[in-house]
Formats: sequence, C-alpha cells, structure tokens
Amino acid sequence: MMSLSNAQSAWLGQAIRFTLVSGTGVLVDLGLGAICRSLLRLDLHLSATVGFTAACALNYFLHRRWTFQGTKNRRAISYVITCLLTLAIRYTVITLFQYLPLPEVLRNGVPTLMAAVGVSFTVNFLVCRAWVFRQRPDFSTTN
Repeated sequence: MMSLSNAQSAWLGQAIRFTLVSGTGVLVDLGLGAICRSLLRLDLHLSATVGFTAACALNYFLHRRWTFQGTKNRRAISYVITCLLTLAIRYTVITLFQYLPLPEVLRNGVPTLMAAVGVSFTVNFLVCRAWVFRQRPDFSTTN
C-alpha cells in the first residue's frame, strides 16, 4: 500500500474541500437562479446574476475559512476579478443559447441557465486553482 506524503495529503484534503465548497456554491447558484427565473419570472440574465452573486460570496467565505485556511495573503480582489470574468462568460453562454434555433423553454429557460453555470463553473475552477488560491512561496523565513 502506498502512503501519501504530507504535501500530497494536504493537497488531497484541499481538493476535497474545494469540491465540497464549489458543489455547495453550484447548488446555491442554480437554486436561486432557477427560483428567480421560474417563480419570480425575472429576466434570465438577472436570475443568473442573483444566483451567481450569492454563490460567489458564499464560496469566497468558505474557501478563505476552510478550503485554503493556511494561506496568508488576502485574495479578495483577485477573486472578484475572477467572478466578474466568470459572470461575463456566463452571460456570453446565455446570449449564445438565445440565438440558437431551439424551443423557447430551452433557449430562454432553466436549461440554458444550467448550461451557462456548467461552462462558467469550469472556468471559475481553473482560474481559482491557477491564480486566486494558488500557494505562493513564503519568503519571510530565512535558512
């Protein structure tokens, strides 16, 4: 049986926490977006924004407190930039779907919102992992 090093074990724990937090965020995102669109009859872009904003706030708090608890640098600005990029991608997907020759319920409804969440979630994960929450070297200690 192969044992994990401390670094591998730490990375695995972080990956599991990231997945749990992000999964919770997707549920909040899709849930609020679907409620806003289906029950409140809000515009699809506005519905996507409401769900996305709530999920971003929740995810940032949970990532800072739990997922990446050992990080020393504040990452709020880079996280906000990432969220704005992700939201722009989500809007692009929604807009593209609205121009496709699909039935109205697919083009301008919850299925389009789900597709947009899927694409933007993937982009958000990649950018967060590579830029926002990457481990930065600690130059404060000397050997």
